[in-house]
Amino acid sequence: MTSNYSLDVLLKSFESAASSSLFNIESPKCCSHSPRTDSLLSKNKEKNF
Repeated sequence: MTSNYSLDVLLKSFESAASSSLFNIESPKCCSHSPRTDSLLSKNKEKNF
């Protein structure tokens, strides 16, 4: 039962972190550790050039 609870807490914290990183996509220094945002930023750079 405790493992399920900790998993739920981990999921909730991960979801909140993911949503906040989506809002902070303008500043790459706060979400540069995320590979998903890194690929998104690189794709946007490719589009610009």
